[in-house]
Formats: sequence, C-alpha cells, structure tokens
Amino acid sequence: MGVDGFRFDLATILNRDASGNIMDFPQLLWELRQEPSLKNIKLIAEPWDASGGYELGKASGLADWAEWNDKYRDTVRRALRGEEKMMEALKSSILGSPEIFGSVASGRKYSLNFITSHDGMTLMDLVSYNEKHNEANGEKNRDGHNSEFADNCGIEGPTNNPEIRKLRFRKLRMFQCLLQLSNGIPMLLGGDEFGRTQQGNNNAYCHDSELTWLDWELVERNSELLLFTRRMIALRKQHSSFLFAPKSNYQWFDASGGAEELAAYVRTLHYEVTNSAWPEQIMRVLINCFEQPV
Repeated sequence: MGVDGFRFDLATILNRDASGNIMDFPQLLWELRQEPSLKNIKLIAEPWDASGGYELGKASGLADWAEWNDKYRDTVRRALRGEEKMMEALKSSILGSPEIFGSVASGRKYSLNFITSHDGMTLMDLVSYNEKHNEANGEKNRDGHNSEFADNCGIEGPTNNPEIRKLRFRKLRMFQCLLQLSNGIPMLLGGDEFGRTQQGNNNAYCHDSELTWLDWELVERNSELLLFTRRMIALRKQHSSFLFAPKSNYQWFDASGGAEELAAYVRTLHYEVTNSAWPEQIMRVLINCFEQPV
C-alpha cells in the first residue's frame, strides 16, 4: 500500500515564526514541497489554525499545495438551503474559486472542494437537522461549530414523512452533483455516499460507538443514493475534459434560457460548457435551489 499524500491539520501554524507571527512567505511549506522524497506526493493544507490565522489561497500560490476550500463548503451549503444572494458566489465556486486561487486553471489544481469532513455534520445530517445535537459529548451542547448552514427540510431529525424524505434525498443528490461538476479536487466524506448519520452531532471525535461507526446496513437501505454517487463520479471521470475548459467556454443563462441575470431573489443557475477538444460537445447544467420547480 502506498501513500498518495498528506493533509496538514491547522497548517497555518507552520507559517508562524518563533514569536507566533504569520510570515509573508511560507518557507517551511515551500521546503516540504521541494523535498525530493515528496516530489510526487500530494500536499494539502487546512489553511487556518487555532489562533485565528486564516490563509486560504496562500499555500497554493506560494508553495504549490492544494488547500481545503471552506468558502466552497459554506457557499454550496447556503445556496442549497435557499438563501438569497448566493448565486454569484455559487457560480464562482463551480469555476474553482478563481477570486481566491488567481484563475480558473489554478482553482482546478489547488481548490480542494468539500461539503463535509470529519469536522462537523455528515451530509445526511445537513439535510436532517437545523441545529447541532452534541448533548452526548458531555459539554451541554456548547462544543462544536455553531454555523453549519444546515436545513432539516421541515422536521428536526429522522422522519418517516415521505415528502420530507423525498426532499432530503433530492438535496443529497444535488450536493453530489455540485461536488462532482465543480472545478477543483472533490473530497467526499466516507459514508456520505450511503447516508451515514451522527444523529446531528457535529463534534463526535470523543465517541467510539455506533454514533461514529459506519453502519453498513445503510448501503442496502440507501442503495439508490450510493448508485447515484457512483454514477456522478463516473460522469466526472468520463467527461473530465469539460472540467479543463477555460472560463471562456462557459456560457451562463437565466432560468428561461435567456441572458444571465443574477438578481438577489434568484436561486437558479443555468450554464453550458463547451469541450475544448471537441467543440461540438456541450454539457448543460441546470441548478434549482428552490424547493419547487421553476
């Protein structure tokens, strides 16, 4: 078994001097990138630390590292729960966050796109809870992140209501679509492909129990979600050339197919991207963040 790469937790601390000040140039990150034994290894930074150092876009531009893009995470979450004024940011996220990484091409290489990770809620919990439920952690629900941008679709927690379950699974599929169709490096939390839950707990590191174990019965119970996820990954692999198209190959429209108009109330995106290698091939993507058809 080989090692594909390393992800550095709270990586901004590696760019602090002996006095704790953040340096202009990430010398250690650059030296690690130049290390011959790490030449073909992926290096990934979590571009912040526990002391408030937020450096998204720095490790990639100055040291050739990929970076966890939490702006992508929060934008996609907020857009899919129907917040206003999110479509321009969602458009940028789909393009690879060029405003952060310098260009669409750089975003493809450096933006590690994710919606969930080991920190925070699982994908199923994002569509099943509005609030964190960390009571089992013994800290009176005070621990864990308070801004998950989650949407329970009408009922807090598990439900047998068919309409709410239908909406939840539709949103799960939308999350998977956006993750696989965005420029950048997609990261999928293990278990999200078949609906793993932590019962709303977004800080479950302290548990070694059924709360955090993978429930393999969900593979069969949520087999349609698993199949959909596999097909989206296959689609990305099969048509990866679309994701290497320049920004000029993207054409954006409104919901009716006319010229793009991203007013504050708009919660839809419609775009086409042309394959650079075969211009006759066009991929069309329509995104509706409303709960109803448009």
